[in-house]
Amino acid sequence: MNITVKRLSPELKEDFLYFFDKVAFTDNEKWSRCYCQCYLEDVGDEWIQRSGETNRNAAIQRIENGTMSGFIAFEENNPVGWCHVGLKKNIKAFCDETDGDTAIIVCFIISPNHRRKGIATILLNSIIDMLKADGVQYIEAHPSKDLEQVNVNYHGFFKMYQNAGFDIVKEEESRKRLLDSGILEVDAMTGKEFEKFLAVHFEKLGYSVSLTQDSQDYGADLILYKDGSKTVVQAKRSKNPVGIKAVQEVAGAVRHYNGNKGRVITNNRFTENACKLAKSNDLELWDRKKLIEFILTAKNYQ
Repeated sequence: MNITVKRLSPELKEDFLYFFDKVAFTDNEKWSRCYCQCYLEDVGDEWIQRSGETNRNAAIQRIENGTMSGFIAFEENNPVGWCHVGLKKNIKAFCDETDGDTAIIVCFIISPNHRRKGIATILLNSIIDMLKADGVQYIEAHPSKDLEQVNVNYHGFFKMYQNAGFDIVKEEESRKRLLDSGILEVDAMTGKEFEKFLAVHFEKLGYSVSLTQDSQDYGADLILYKDGSKTVVQAKRSKNPVGIKAVQEVAGAVRHYNGNKGRVITNNRFTENACKLAKSNDLELWDRKKLIEFILTAKNYQ
């Protein structure tokens, strides 16, 4: 088996398109419309509605103008693997984090007909060597320890990274805790469903809740009332880390609604800049961990 790894370039555009058009998701059709654009776009309800054609055209444009980075694995002349990796500062989902010169792997896909043949390891090792030659000091990845379904494991397997010398910096919540909390269902919700989900749980904890109108929310999704205090909440169900825009919007909403507190709640995490801005504006940020605690508290509340 002769595997070569090449850096994505305009000359490899047709190979990239062929891989995503015909190869990558033959066993997982629901992901076939992505074309590895989700971390490069604002992800929300709008993303759910985006067509494969829209994402394909966006990929073409980014490849042609050099704003999308990654590596393709070839067997002979046939593309059999893809890894979307780049510096955080160049990927929209991570561009305002402080470690912008760290590379991050956001997608790792091997052709269904070429899995379990060592191609992923060859691809990863080649990426490490080439990024090291570029002067990159750190590479970040987010594999799952207990996700066994190959066709949905788009971050790559934990053991592969471990064998390549990656260190564990942080571990997320255990799968049992996630299942108990219902956070996995939250991840699949639309934005509006997430707002209603939060409203039900806050009501169980004794809050009076008002949902704002979509067309006139002024940066707020829920208004909470309890013990004479009014809290203005923005709900951000997102596949990507939440940035400063949400914090700016809820800060304005607190003033508009004459609130006592402001809060942004997400199923993800917040960027460094978002945390700094929230602190200077005395706003609360509830990340994934805090949301899980909240859900479990509401579930066990008598």
